[in-house]
Amino acid sequence: MKKYFPIVIIFFLGFFSSNLNAQISEGGIPRGWFINNEAIPVITMPTLDKEALLQEDKIEESLNLPFRFGYPHEVNIDLLKAGKKDFLIDGTVIIRLKIHCPEATTINLTYNDFYLPAGAKYFIYSEDRSELLGAFTNRNNNEDGLFATGLIRGENVILELQLPVYLLSQTHFVISTIVHGYKDIFKKLEYSEDFGSSGSCNINVKCPIALPWENEIRSVAMILTASGSRLCSGVMVNNVRQDLTPYFLTANHCIKDGNFNNEFRFIFHSQSPTGNNEDTPPANRGFLQSISPNSTGCYFLHISKCHTIKSGGYGDYAILEIEDPIPPH
Repeated sequence: MKKYFPIVIIFFLGFFSSNLNAQISEGGIPRGWFINNEAIPVITMPTLDKEALLQEDKIEESLNLPFRFGYPHEVNIDLLKAGKKDFLIDGTVIIRLKIHCPEATTINLTYNDFYLPAGAKYFIYSEDRSELLGAFTNRNNNEDGLFATGLIRGENVILELQLPVYLLSQTHFVISTIVHGYKDIFKKLEYSEDFGSSGSCNINVKCPIALPWENEIRSVAMILTASGSRLCSGVMVNNVRQDLTPYFLTANHCIKDGNFNNEFRFIFHSQSPTGNNEDTPPANRGFLQSISPNSTGCYFLHISKCHTIKSGGYGDYAILEIEDPIPPH
């Protein structure tokens, strides 16, 4: 008699703790916070025609594309050339650059020539320092030179790279896309019929009735696609071998407008802080650091690299395999 094993939603990756030493980001505080912030150069993006973009979104509703929240400005910005360099007495150079997107709700970036030598640290943070991503290091390098960073709220972000001076010639840091958010995904969207419009049968993970599913909840993630300008969601699943291969189940329409490379971002623990679907913003919005809890008590993990295992339009499904290690949380 054949024995069938159910496909089980997983995220008990503590079993892999010995293999997860390479953190997605390492935390820490930017040294630039303790030196003069004056004269940091600013690169300003064009002002968006929000009404025109919203009209485009209405036309797209029938195309079954992932939810678009930002406009991707295509750029070619070399931080080593555009940023301000401060040389410290211990031989460290700090390179900073400010990016301004007028009236932006969020800003996120992709990179097409990204290589940090061992000893370099990269941070990106909001101007008021309430939100911080990093430190990213040589552990975030990919063979194709692609990289992406997650969402920072507001219309200004500061990029900061710190490294020993002698490593400058080995470093590559070119930004390819600046995603200018024009919809605030951290609150209810009055102009969207799709995002945040779940029916009463869809139960938020913070509702009391979901308490028995707290472990499984950690398997769910939001995905940023299409150069970081669209989002979808999905869930980690196990396989019949029960070997904890990091498969991720999502919808086929979530991947057809994106590239299967390091521009994908899997963001775990993006959730409303209450069981109410109405005007409650997701809780992933505070001080963003590696896998440390932010001011709302949730975690904000960024995973990027993946490839497709199987997808199909009939049934609207796609199975991805995440290649980056997923930190236990």
